[in-house]
Amino acid sequence: MSDFIPFLSWIRTYRRHHVKADLVAGLTVAVVAVPQCMAYALIAGLPVQYGLYAAIVPAIIGSLWGSSAQLITGPTTAISLVVLSSLVRLAPPGSEHYIELAFFLALMVGVIQIAMGVARLGSLLNFVSHSVILGFTAGAAVLIGFKQIPNLLGLKLEKTSVFVESLVQIANHVHETHLITFALGLGTVAVIISLRKLRPSWPGTLIALVVIGGVVALFKLDAQGVAVIGAIPQSLPPFHFPNIHGLEIEVDIADLAPGALAIAILGLMEAVSIAKSIAGQTHQRLNVNQEFIGQGLSNMAASLFSGYAGSGSFTRSAVNFSSGGKTPMSGVFSGITVAVLVLLAAPLAAKLPVAALAGVLMVVAYQMIQTEDIK
Repeated sequence: MSDFIPFLSWIRTYRRHHVKADLVAGLTVAVVAVPQCMAYALIAGLPVQYGLYAAIVPAIIGSLWGSSAQLITGPTTAISLVVLSSLVRLAPPGSEHYIELAFFLALMVGVIQIAMGVARLGSLLNFVSHSVILGFTAGAAVLIGFKQIPNLLGLKLEKTSVFVESLVQIANHVHETHLITFALGLGTVAVIISLRKLRPSWPGTLIALVVIGGVVALFKLDAQGVAVIGAIPQSLPPFHFPNIHGLEIEVDIADLAPGALAIAILGLMEAVSIAKSIAGQTHQRLNVNQEFIGQGLSNMAASLFSGYAGSGSFTRSAVNFSSGGKTPMSGVFSGITVAVLVLLAAPLAAKLPVAALAGVLMVVAYQMIQTEDIK
């Protein structure tokens, strides 16, 4: 029975003293997750609320059906970038068709990952070179940072998936930089970096967004041309089965299949690498095939509850571990807390400038490039 419902193996020994540790860790993870997942949704070409939705039910399912006690599942930078590259040729980012394709893509990813877990293909990850992962991560970081330049400068450019065309557009329109927007983006970066040096235990990203959003609201800078996120639905992620009948299904499955396979494998590599890294310190036993199934169910849940494909998050998992998370319930608590924050704080995001999230992603992109390993 525990093969199908793995949390039965640890829930029997769950004690009261675990609750406090897991609750504190879950709350801390949620504080980090909210600004991160909003920013990652922008990378994926989706409205920010879908990043938040992807950090609720998928995080809960990934924790309960995975094998790692501290792994936190949800949106990640690398997966978000592959989602964009898989869908941008099929529909305009942010459009209704694009969002529907993102749901369907997550469903395909989930099915592939579950199939790999059931087939016990976990050992295949041993053949993936660390250099390959390192190179992909560095390349993804460069693309993520580059794509945020227009948002950081406040430029309104034609959307294109061609790198050279984007570069030419930026060069031709750089003189149109909106200085207030640029200042807000740089201010976000400055606050994050300063707090990480002076107060590393504080949630620097969240504080930066609150401060910059407060400045925009106080001085009504959105009326002066600063682009803001706008209203976010103040609701829990709605159940939604991908509208297959509304898509050109034969064409779309063929077009989505390569991206779905790439996301499935990359996501499993991310999740298992993080889980093994933490397990090396906690000495917990991991079942890689069970982790495959947990990640697959998590992505299927994302598809059904208005999210998009994700994986194990290095940052949020590290925060969970360092905050004292003892069992997978910490991941459950993080998902519940994000849901509560969406219900209570969604209206506050209306004045959050897009440049602030671009600043967050610039910092994330810089951190992704592991210069010591590359040397």
